[in-house]
Amino acid sequence: MIRGVMWSVWSVAIVLALAGPMVAGVLELPNPQEPIGGLFEPASAEHIFGTDRLGRDIAARMLAGNAILVVVPLISAVLSTATGLLLGTLAVRYAKPGFRMFLDALLVIPPIILMLAIAASTGLSPGWLVFGSVLLSLPFSSRFFESILQRVLAAGFIETALCSGQRWQDILLHEVLPVLARPIGTDMSLRFIATVYLTATASFLGGGNGDDTWATLIHSGLSGVTLNPWGVAAPALAIIALTVPPSVLLDQGDSL
Repeated sequence: MIRGVMWSVWSVAIVLALAGPMVAGVLELPNPQEPIGGLFEPASAEHIFGTDRLGRDIAARMLAGNAILVVVPLISAVLSTATGLLLGTLAVRYAKPGFRMFLDALLVIPPIILMLAIAASTGLSPGWLVFGSVLLSLPFSSRFFESILQRVLAAGFIETALCSGQRWQDILLHEVLPVLARPIGTDMSLRFIATVYLTATASFLGGGNGDDTWATLIHSGLSGVTLNPWGVAAPALAIIALTVPPSVLLDQGDSL
């Protein structure tokens, strides 16, 4: 039952993030950029989450520009897991001390420092967000898969396949990858969650496509939180709905 609820909550959050403008049109919400009321009006029947510091409808703004919070983490999760699996395989197959030292050196770089450096030099476009997220994930994903592969490659069925004359490529494809299906899903889930938080943080630095996201709505709503708590609570709950269900599914033995 818990898994069903978490999948439903996560699916709704994904749909609202990706298809928010379409949902806003169906619900006939006002233009998210036009003032339609007083400043920081509390929630009401007319404005379900009230208004912001410029009198704009918060519900409409919440559905205006959050695709980056899903698209960037999904792309980053796929690339991070694929790269981590490749590097983990190379680390096991061709163990070199310097190879692991280079990857582990990335662990000393705080994520926010890397994002600030990228922002100062290139701007925080979605492409650079993906690059930064993948780079920061390499030590974790590669070591995760390296530890798993060391156990898998030492298993008896791998020795049997080698003795039968199978090539390493065939062994990895037909014997190893099926065993790694769940670890791959687990790593993708973790990378997705981490990148959502990193992308949300980057929104405060002006990253992405320049639109408001749930993260920036929290920041802009803090100045009037005593007048309209929903200006902060609603986007915060939306981010929770996007990140907590995958964590719960992992604890329940499921993965994305």
